[in-house]
Amino acid sequence: LRFLADGSHDASQAAASEVMVTDPVTATPDTGTLEAVALMRAHALSALPIVEDERLVGIVTETDFTRIASELLEEQLRTGNDREA
Repeated sequence: LRFLADGSHDASQAAASEVMVTDPVTATPDTGTLEAVALMRAHALSALPIVEDERLVGIVTETDFTRIASELLEEQLRTGNDREA
């Protein structure tokens, strides 16, 4: 967005290659969920590419983790298995 915000570039004509990150933070399919969340938080990412053998095999997003957290919370509330603080 900074690229477009300086006014020297036409946002409607900007190619993805002009604004993309060329060396993104990535994880592997074996990366644990908590580690992936930690990477995303540490680097202020809303999405984390999943790479195997230098090939993109997927992506996880904040929305994915929010859905999982919501499902876990709902299950705990439904079964009454909440832990005491």
